[in-house]
Amino acid sequence: MILASHRVGSPDAPHLIVFLHGIYGSGTNLRTLARSVVESFTDFQGLLLDLRNHGASLPAPEPHTLVACAQDLADTFAALNLSPTALCGHSFGGKVALTYAASFADSTGSRLRSVHVLDSPPGPSAAAPTTAQVRHVLSVIEQLPQPAQSRDAAVSQLENFGLSPMVARWLATNLTSTPDGLRWRFFVPGLRAMLEDFWVVDQWPTVFSAPVLIHLVRAEKSLVWTEEDLTKLAQAATRPNVRVDVLPKSDHWVHIDNPKGLLQLLTAVLRDIL
Repeated sequence: MILASHRVGSPDAPHLIVFLHGIYGSGTNLRTLARSVVESFTDFQGLLLDLRNHGASLPAPEPHTLVACAQDLADTFAALNLSPTALCGHSFGGKVALTYAASFADSTGSRLRSVHVLDSPPGPSAAAPTTAQVRHVLSVIEQLPQPAQSRDAAVSQLENFGLSPMVARWLATNLTSTPDGLRWRFFVPGLRAMLEDFWVVDQWPTVFSAPVLIHLVRAEKSLVWTEEDLTKLAQAATRPNVRVDVLPKSDHWVHIDNPKGLLQLLTAVLRDIL
């Protein structure tokens, strides 16, 4: 599948960094981060993608798995005649980036040198403290009557299902106008399948053996990491192909909570790989 995309920065820059958003989002979620990276490090141009079943990348063919997401990246790069130097994925997008590295990092013609994983534990996450919350949000999305007649009405309904005002307002930004009202900009059954795969896939083997630099960024206040993940994170930090950073003063939304600190971490590694 060819994914919807948006370029940022100079098309003449010799290196490409690709940004992959989290579940329920779209490429625009990381636009500010992408612009900051290419403005401060002009050797790079950026590519923002809408992952399958999100934004303008729908409908997507089955199966809705991480492997399919990685193949979407490969198909999109081939269609655009691009070969990325770096991938940067937040949350769900981080595990997509690792899955791509597992299958395509050492393929013929690949220029990939680094994968930046932003607060996305590589291991199975069914036991993570926040997984129950994500499941609840998905259940609410599935129950919300469609079409919604107004964004405010949708926010009220989401709050009535028990979501916080902040989460409800953020989700409502994913409603788009249609002739009969507002509908989700994502394919809900596809999201459920993608999450079910995300929760069970283990990409720690890729972290330990990838032929490229793996940069793992853990948010200091994040609750998405299990004790097993933290143990493996410490082990990974000793590997020559892995760099581990903790982003201070940040919860899971690293690009919002501490954008300056995140930019410093990313650009430091990008300089090291060139």
